[in-house]
Amino acid sequence: MRRPLISVAYNILFGMAQVCRAAILAGAAWLSAATHADTVKLAGRPPFQNVALTDFRGGRVVFRGVSGEYILKPLGEVEWLSLTGRSDINAGEEASATADWARAVTGYEQALGRANPPWLASLIRTRLLCAADRAGQFDRAVTVLVELVTAGAAPPAASIPRHPGLSGSEMNRRALAVLEEALPGVASPADAQVLRVLLLELALYEDVDVPAALRPEAAAASQPVATSRPSTAPAGPLGILPAEDARPSATSRPSAAVRLRDDSFLLDAIAAALNRGDHAWADGRLERALPFVEPTACYPWRLLLGRCQIEGGRFATAAAGLMDLAAHDPDPARRAWALYYVGLAHERMDRFDVARDLYQELAERADAPNDVRTSAQGGLRRLSPPP
Repeated sequence: MRRPLISVAYNILFGMAQVCRAAILAGAAWLSAATHADTVKLAGRPPFQNVALTDFRGGRVVFRGVSGEYILKPLGEVEWLSLTGRSDINAGEEASATADWARAVTGYEQALGRANPPWLASLIRTRLLCAADRAGQFDRAVTVLVELVTAGAAPPAASIPRHPGLSGSEMNRRALAVLEEALPGVASPADAQVLRVLLLELALYEDVDVPAALRPEAAAASQPVATSRPSTAPAGPLGILPAEDARPSATSRPSAAVRLRDDSFLLDAIAAALNRGDHAWADGRLERALPFVEPTACYPWRLLLGRCQIEGGRFATAAAGLMDLAAHDPDPARRAWALYYVGLAHERMDRFDVARDLYQELAERADAPNDVRTSAQGGLRRLSPPP
């Protein structure tokens, strides 16, 4: 009987040791979290409290939860952070959460003045970049972007500056100079591309010469960018370039060094100019931008092209291109807007019956966005006979 009793006693002691070990680990995790007492607040969710922020990499914050697990969250999902002992960072976060961008910039600038581990410095700079951009300090935002890129910590696409000053401003001129000066020193092609795209957007926005290294080589072999403009309905899958037989062959046509996508701030700026009635500004920028547009991102650019053509009196060309867009654009909201502008083009040509039919169709379509239906209803009122 002695041996079984020894075995039972051993098992009991081993089990107690395992329980004690688990308790010690849990206590250590609790003590670590309590010592840090950081907070991570995600948009639309309760805050993660008593966590330890440990890293920032690949555009994601890394923190250790109260039970010791590590959690990664994209910075774009983080509403605000609170770090123990860092009132400077916390001041910037509190200001950002209330859209007090100038105060946020001050907080983040002060935080950068302290000694920070590299990952925390990258996190602060990324937050500073966004705050400066929204605070109307576009040149400062671009400078911070360059600092991140040259350090090998390029921010996520959502953090790239996209709010330049007024066209022709000294602030934009400084931003252009910062980008042009920084590019030769960036070794990584992917990081350099971030700066090259922004430089192209800003040069087009400012209506200055695009640096030679950013121009599509095909443009030099055909006609100048400023005068290459479709005069008929868009042809081919892109819809905004010359007809296929007028382009260089596939074997001889090199690709552009830089392409504009459908998230370009220039796209938003052109749309804003059209909305405020500045057709000349929008038309000039759009004309120069079209040769640089990524073919897979052409649809929103084509919608703006149709709007510019309407404002320029080229109603038939606009109607044909926009009708093609309404048939092929994968985005249902843009298809509805394209159809509305087809109606507007026919209205401007005094083809009131056609315009009325198109407006009526949009006004009755349940899948059309509310603002499109509202605009279509406005068109119907314009075309209704007086009582």
